[in-house]
Amino acid sequence: MRLRLNILEELHDSKKSGHLGVRKTLQRVREAVYFPQLYKVVTAYVRSCHLCQLINDVNYNP
Repeated sequence: MRLRLNILEELHDSKKSGHLGVRKTLQRVREAVYFPQLYKVVTAYVRSCHLCQLINDVNYNP
């Protein structure tokens, strides 16, 4: 589990990754590694990202 977290941190949270959305993060993870329930894990991780939530709230125009 820690290895998955390290991969997600590197491919989503790092400065060079830029906090991409679910689709692009999935693409990056798939290029690097495979693990069971990859889609579910990546989706949950990106949707729970605090910085992404803040950015999405700022960019949301009702």
